[in-house]
Amino acid sequence: MKLIRPRFVIFAALFSALCPLVAAAQPSHPLLQRPTFNGNLIVFSYAGDLWTVDRNGGHAARLTTGTGIETDPVFSPMAA
Repeated sequence: MKLIRPRFVIFAALFSALCPLVAAAQPSHPLLQRPTFNGNLIVFSYAGDLWTVDRNGGHAARLTTGTGIETDPVFSPMAA
């Protein structure tokens, strides 16, 4: 019968104890990404859709819906 080395037992115990902590540290929701600004508006990507909000804050309004994933919003230079 093989003997289990003490280092292996310690490593296995630490690995088992730290795995749930690493899993819990992962964000459970997509974050606000790639904001773009134009005057008083901010447009950003969140959860695969584009949203807009006033630069001073307030309620964000969804600009896109559907099955596609929209990213990288850009304001047209003609709109400025």
